[in-house]
Amino acid sequence: MLGVLLMVAGPRSASAHDGPDGKITHKHNEVRKQPAAEAEWQDAQVGDLVYKQGRVNTLDSSTAAVVFRDDGSVAMRANTLLIVYGHHALRNKKVIAMDAELERGALRARLGELEGGSDDRQAVIATPSAKTDLEGGNSLLKVDDEGTSRIHNHGDGNTTVSGKAGGRAKVAKGMGVKVKKAKRVAKPIPLPPTPTWLDGPRTFLSVSGRISGIRGSWGTISAAQSYFFEVAADVEGVEVLSAIEVPKSVENFEVHGLLAGDYHVRVASVDDDQFESIPSDAVSVSLVDVELLGPGGVAPTWPEDGGLSPVPVVVPGTALSLPAGIRCGPSPEQLDARPLFIQAGRHELYCEDDAGAPVASFPVEVPNIGSGLRDPDAAEAELVTVIRGQKATHELALDSSVPLPSELYISAPDEVTVESVVPGETAGTWEITLLAGPEAPEQVELGLSFVAPGETELDTVFATASVTIVDPDEPEPEPERPERHMVEVGVAGGLMLLSPNHGLYQYSVAEHQAFHRPAGEVVLRAGYYPIRWAGVELAGRLVPARAENDERATAYSLRAQLIGQLPYRVTPFVVVGGEMLGVSSVPAALGKDADFGAHLGGGLKFYVTPKLALRLGVSGMFHEGLGDRLSAHLEADLGLSVVLGRRSAGRKR
Repeated sequence: MLGVLLMVAGPRSASAHDGPDGKITHKHNEVRKQPAAEAEWQDAQVGDLVYKQGRVNTLDSSTAAVVFRDDGSVAMRANTLLIVYGHHALRNKKVIAMDAELERGALRARLGELEGGSDDRQAVIATPSAKTDLEGGNSLLKVDDEGTSRIHNHGDGNTTVSGKAGGRAKVAKGMGVKVKKAKRVAKPIPLPPTPTWLDGPRTFLSVSGRISGIRGSWGTISAAQSYFFEVAADVEGVEVLSAIEVPKSVENFEVHGLLAGDYHVRVASVDDDQFESIPSDAVSVSLVDVELLGPGGVAPTWPEDGGLSPVPVVVPGTALSLPAGIRCGPSPEQLDARPLFIQAGRHELYCEDDAGAPVASFPVEVPNIGSGLRDPDAAEAELVTVIRGQKATHELALDSSVPLPSELYISAPDEVTVESVVPGETAGTWEITLLAGPEAPEQVELGLSFVAPGETELDTVFATASVTIVDPDEPEPEPERPERHMVEVGVAGGLMLLSPNHGLYQYSVAEHQAFHRPAGEVVLRAGYYPIRWAGVELAGRLVPARAENDERATAYSLRAQLIGQLPYRVTPFVVVGGEMLGVSSVPAALGKDADFGAHLGGGLKFYVTPKLALRLGVSGMFHEGLGDRLSAHLEADLGLSVVLGRRSAGRKR
């Protein structure tokens, strides 16, 4: 990039003044300053003052602007060094004048054009081949690497050019003059025509830190070899943020990386001799920040390498939050102040303001989200069924490349009720409970949405899940109640409480001592029921117990009993019969003994299936006790019985 050396000095015949000579009013990118001759170089900031012999230096891709005491200004392009030697009052003049020297590059001098300035400011700018006297107006001076000067009058001021090798020319507005080194001043020539802006959006939507671009285009200038455009933050064009020259084949601009706000763009045509036209009137454009508000606070996903115009990926139900006065939609007939992105695919929005002017938007991508219902314990999605009249809970899984909200809203047709939707332990899954009414169709589609009902009148369903509704099966026939000639064989486990004053001991070899209580028991039984109401049964019990001295003492029981019962599926019963109760142990415990006695008890049987019954029983046993007393024992057991001989087994009622 061309460098610029600019030295601003007061005329020799002037008197000095006190105070600063200029102030930095704009900086873009890297700008350095030396406030005074003896000061150190430091980073420049807007508002910094520049004193006599102070310096301002713009580096690569940087711009700056300095306003002087007389309200004149210098717009500095990249690689420009400005040396301020001071302002002075000219004799017999009520103006402030300045001298400058431009070694190479380009600068634009504005004298009295800024708001509140007068048009009688004067400046003298020297170049390697000429001296230019400026009185008011707006002028552009360019010096190439060979030292050739090109002076442009872009304003209403007076411009006079004197060649160092001779010659003098007055340059009117819209004219330019070239002075080569060691050559006389050439004849002024007309500048190339000014480009005209074409119609297009003047407002652009942006997302802070992600999308921030403005663009525009101009009409063709046949004499142009290139175009030079500037983007400034101010209407006057002093605070330049971007200045680019493009070849004649390019008739549009696009600038990214700007903050939200208003910008002003000018374009000039450049001919084959590097003369620039008067810049166009500034076209003002606005960069407006908007937000993509995902349901449940889910933020957009941005591609890692999306370039200058990345396409955000959003979940269905994301809203575009627009400022007042702007509406967007898929077409001019479908504009909304808060458009929603629902269906999968890339969305290109049409936007306009309240005046009907177009507003440039940006594309948004909605991913395709696959859905599937499955039973909670199933590994994969499958077609699930709901039985009419019965609540059914299934797991809904959504397959997505982006994070999903935790809240899911499900809509169902009439006669199908969504009882609950609960987020699952795994992201992207929900447990849903459904209830189908008697008139529900055989096949229904559940609508899935991340937008709560009532938030918008738009259809927010982004996907559906299929459910099959089936009638309940015929009820299983209840197992038959007790029948004639049934046989039941069963096994049970339980507890036995042996009385402390039992008579179970071999008095010739052992002493009486109590059993530890309770003791577990194992029961085997077999019964025959010639009629439904009653039967006979044999049962044996084995009771691994311990005597009071912790020696093993195994008790046992053999029973014969009558059973009376009710002929129902849940059957209360009573038993009565005789029993032999004995013990077998070492002499150190109780020895070996057996007593005969009676027992009485009852319980409940439940026929789980025609061939299987659950049985709970409790009985008291009465036997010879210690001395002349009677001992009473208690036992309870729970077990299963297999039913044999049932004629109705497997038969439907």
